Amino acid sequence: MLGRSEIEMSWLGLESLTDPADRLAVLDLLDQLSSGQLSRYEGRYRYRKAAGDPGWLKLSGHVVNDADGTAEHLLAYLREDTDSPMVPPALRA
Repeated sequence: MLGRSEIEMSWLGLESLTDPADRLAVLDLLDQLSSGQLSRYEGRYRYRKAAGDPGWLKLSGHVVNDADGTAEHLLAYLREDTDSPMVPPALRA
């Protein structure tokens, strides 16, 4: 996925995959999720493939709470977004 092996994806964090131009927005989103300000999210973010090429991700997910309602972990779905109008037509799937 994203030009990386399954093992590499398992130890990389979302912020390390995110393009520097979007990193602050992603970190802010993670702060809002962990603090309980948001429980769900969806968005598009730029990222860098393993070879350094730019790409777009569709990101969605939600916070999973424990029995007390405290955020336990984040369940995230990542999908390469080749349909984005920001992707050059020659690179769309």
